[in-house]
Amino acid sequence: MLIQVFIAIILVLIVINVLINLKGEKHTEDSVITEQFIVKWLKNDNGTLATYIKPDKQLDEDLVSGREALSESLGLWMRYAIEKEDKKLFDNAYMQLVNHFLKQDGMVYWKLTEKGKSDVYTNALVDDLRIIAALMDANKNWPKSSYPYSKTAEQIAKFLSTYSKSGDVLTDFYDKGMRYNSNYLTLSYIDTAALRQMRGNGLIAASLYEATVDVLLQAPVINGFFPKSYHATSEQYIYENEVHMIDQALTAYQLSLEGENSEMFLDFIKNELSENGKIYGKYNRQTKVPTVEYESPAVYSLLILYCLEVGAKEVADGLYKRMLDFRNVEANDPYYGGYSVYKQNTHIFDNLLPLLAELNVSSSN
Repeated sequence: MLIQVFIAIILVLIVINVLINLKGEKHTEDSVITEQFIVKWLKNDNGTLATYIKPDKQLDEDLVSGREALSESLGLWMRYAIEKEDKKLFDNAYMQLVNHFLKQDGMVYWKLTEKGKSDVYTNALVDDLRIIAALMDANKNWPKSSYPYSKTAEQIAKFLSTYSKSGDVLTDFYDKGMRYNSNYLTLSYIDTAALRQMRGNGLIAASLYEATVDVLLQAPVINGFFPKSYHATSEQYIYENEVHMIDQALTAYQLSLEGENSEMFLDFIKNELSENGKIYGKYNRQTKVPTVEYESPAVYSLLILYCLEVGAKEVADGLYKRMLDFRNVEANDPYYGGYSVYKQNTHIFDNLLPLLAELNVSSSN
């Protein structure tokens, strides 16, 4: 009798293990087909990542259109390659960085034309920090590589420390053409993991690191929401009446990496899922009522990463399920695997971030 019970227990454990493995394999498959979609539809001939599928002739240098390539996309792609442990993919991205985005003085153009040329003279702090972190991780992962990852990271970090700051605080951008540095620091741009790595590797002064991270750590939370930005000169936090969930999710995620409490924000997410079954793109700060009707796979992705970090796995699973509703699952459709493809077009941000979420959900199972 005892033998039969023992055999029954073993069989149950085997079934559970198989089910867990199948779940993990499904999430891995999710990231594979999303990656294939991006490579098929959102890569320019020179290898840079296009922002949209369809070309456009928008001439405003402050906006992004058509097949223009962003340093934001490059940084997210490099992060994906790191987490996937794919050296070949990372090295291809590295060559895009040095061949198209990076200037000799360490400046990284925040956007390029489809042909890989720059019509702007500004960088973007958040993207530069993400790229620096990816380069430092690559140097740890593949120390025998022939590519000078750490030297390139140092090059970009030196530019940031010299130009993209106001006083002892890093700020959003530096305009090389105008020789002007922003006085504002958007809280969601404070990549704490990158800054910590930079400090540990001597790529940023301790005073600059501490002052910048303190902007995030000391930010007053009002009605469960974080400030939008910080004005370095006046030392004042800026709150907008309409909060963008991309900013809020990123800020909450960065705080979670520092072990900081963000329960009010997490409670808001839980309540929205419970009451409405979805998270909208923007909300009124005071009333917490959505001000738009759209949802975003990018928002869900960042919230998933945040929830995984704070141990809210059940919430992350609910967000993941909703995120997948925006994915093309028709295997015979040319846009199979893509997120939010509407009228044969989509934004790469709504695909790169889900790609990272897919990978992280897979590794958490």
